[in-house]
Amino acid sequence: QAPVVSISGLTPGVHTLSGQMVDGGYMIVDAFTTHPSPVDSTPPTVSVVSSPAAANGTNGWYTSPVTVTAAATDAVDPSPVVSAQVDGADWAQATAPIVISSDGAHTVAIRATDVSGNTSAITTTQFKIDASAPVSNATVDATARTVKVRAADDTSGVDHVEYQLPGGTWTVLTGQITVGSSETSVNYRAVDKAGNVEATNTVTVPRAGAPLQTSITRVTPTSASTVAGKKVLLKITVVGSGAAPTGTVRITDGATLLGTTTLTKGKATYQASASDIGVGQHALTISYDGDPTYDVSSASTTITVAHAASATTVNVKPATAAYDSAVTATVKVSAPGVVTTGTVTLLDGSTVVAAGQLNASGKASISLPTLKVGRHTLTASYAGDALVAASTSPATTITITKAPTTVTVTAPKVVANAGIPVTANVTAKLPTVEPTGKVTLTISASSGTTIETRSTKLTHGAAAIVLKGIPAGTYTLRVTYAGDSNTAASSVTKTLAIRR
Repeated sequence: QAPVVSISGLTPGVHTLSGQMVDGGYMIVDAFTTHPSPVDSTPPTVSVVSSPAAANGTNGWYTSPVTVTAAATDAVDPSPVVSAQVDGADWAQATAPIVISSDGAHTVAIRATDVSGNTSAITTTQFKIDASAPVSNATVDATARTVKVRAADDTSGVDHVEYQLPGGTWTVLTGQITVGSSETSVNYRAVDKAGNVEATNTVTVPRAGAPLQTSITRVTPTSASTVAGKKVLLKITVVGSGAAPTGTVRITDGATLLGTTTLTKGKATYQASASDIGVGQHALTISYDGDPTYDVSSASTTITVAHAASATTVNVKPATAAYDSAVTATVKVSAPGVVTTGTVTLLDGSTVVAAGQLNASGKASISLPTLKVGRHTLTASYAGDALVAASTSPATTITITKAPTTVTVTAPKVVANAGIPVTANVTAKLPTVEPTGKVTLTISASSGTTIETRSTKLTHGAAAIVLKGIPAGTYTLRVTYAGDSNTAASSVTKTLAIRR
């Protein structure tokens, strides 16, 4: 037999094909089942771009912050969730580019997950940053007419030290600097393996027979303890036996140069950033580089820096949402005088439901996973970073309601006492939600008398019922869906005409 009907676009479920025989012909009536679309088993595709695209220093080092931008595409899900793991920390949603600025070796891992739960392979980006110049110090031996220079670098390491005599070019130092009998100013600086060049330092070797006088450097901080985000004022005095010393004073923390200041009548002040110093106990060295009259000298002071207190807030929109619909939590972490970085975690009660990376504004926009129907109490927990203490937000609530549903029903006009195929389809607002449970079909006469009631289970959101033995007439057909744990009840009414 040749087909006479072509059917397409049916929803998954059970369907019954019926018809009426006409004179001179015949008809085959069949029942069939359509199945859901093939399951999505293909993970998203991830792309990762770093900026700068290649190391902008030497020996494979970056000398500036590195920005890692990740994106994902998927054949089914238009917005797969991108997550990142920075330096082995917990995975967290990455809704903004990741900026890494701290010195050292770093690893950023990226993956994406689609709405079907498929997760991509992990894409890893590795790089090393040294954005800090090395530090060097010189010692003058006026009798031997020499200058010795020591240098240090905490990250990539010192590559070399170079010096410059009056009127000369920069020369790599291979031992010590030797000068003649006249008063000589010597410039010197260190270069690290990443290519960072220290600011030029200068010492003076006095003329032969005129040894440098002894200088004494003293330093007094306004406070020996502070918190990240604040400033510490250092009051510096350099004294000698004659006129007030002149020249430059350098402030260092180990191998890190914090800054320089210039003496005025033997005195100077320097405002040190506690954030630049870093959390912990630090022994700062104040180094006087000397002048044509006075020798170099130094002093030290100890500063203790504590983590800055943070405040975390979370805002969820919408506050009421249907099951499996899109819900976004915006988390903000602030600390006085400090840019907050790191990861925030969302908890539903005591259960972790999602995590996100803070952007440059201290915010994270996090897509919530599917939550159960009901009221949920959410908090955001900030893990803290190198400068900022951990904190937890006040609680906020979100109410998840059952997903709304729609019932559609098809029933042809038929001859009395013939089988009446009735097909009901129940669909939810979101295609990712499939209603389950039962539908109930009720046929009522115009008088309101119930003629028949039948119930059957949904299969992939659809159900088919064949009614028989109903007399000719006009009836009200009502199909009611009872709902399930995730989808709401709904119903539809249709007029059914049965001919004699």
